[in-house]
Amino acid sequence: MAMTKHRRGNVAWEVQTRGDLFTFSGGYSASGDQLSTEGHRYLRYGEIHGATKTCVDTCADYQDIPKRDISLKRVSHETVMSCSRTRPRTKKEPAGTWLT
Repeated sequence: MAMTKHRRGNVAWEVQTRGDLFTFSGGYSASGDQLSTEGHRYLRYGEIHGATKTCVDTCADYQDIPKRDISLKRVSHETVMSCSRTRPRTKKEPAGTWLT
């Protein structure tokens, strides 16, 4: 899909749809019984769409996000998101990935 270009004064920006920016898939399904405090972060639908916050900070909220202890070899690469950072990681925030 083509991007829409906007300009106001000296500021210019492009508007893109979510489909242009992200790839959406069915995700990785795990039951509540499969989640724990160990493993890869597992973002559930409720954490994303039912929250009152405008974003999910998977680094700051690391301790509160459920985990799934599974080898990433068993998970489709389309459901794994890499962790990118704009700030240094704390000792409580391990590097890695999360499942969606």
